[in-house]
Amino acid sequence: MTISAFIQRTLFLLMAASLAAVATAQNSGLQPVLQTGHEDDILFADADASAQVLATADKHNVILWNSSNGRQLRKITSGQTIRGMALCNKASQLAILLYDYGIVSALYWYNTQTGALTDSISFKQTNAWGNSFPPLDALISSGPNDEVAVRSFSTLQLINL
Repeated sequence: MTISAFIQRTLFLLMAASLAAVATAQNSGLQPVLQTGHEDDILFADADASAQVLATADKHNVILWNSSNGRQLRKITSGQTIRGMALCNKASQLAILLYDYGIVSALYWYNTQTGALTDSISFKQTNAWGNSFPPLDALISSGPNDEVAVRSFSTLQLINL
């Protein structure tokens, strides 16, 4: 068998397999949905199956999706860098951890139904040299509960939303 014949045979088999996969998906009722809306790479994702909500985040945007139909519910944009994101309290709240060196070190949480900012906590510290913003490097969610933990270096702070 020549290389040309081998390539043609391989392409034919790949095309046949792709068509079979598409036909199977269409017969089973599964429909792929291409999610668009992020301006940068997705860095964080969280889902709550019972509430049918999926949250995805890039450096400056969080998008809430209806996980049953793939439609975008709302988009929350931040001027600061998002360092963590989690759905909390049965997906009724969204916690967003923000950190930019020398600018902000804070936790914000939003109502997922309205997109409104519910509250925030600043981790800014003031000392003899002025203001400092401790680096926040992780947001850990308790899942369906209303608690998150914020990690900065070797410290962990538990917060009830």
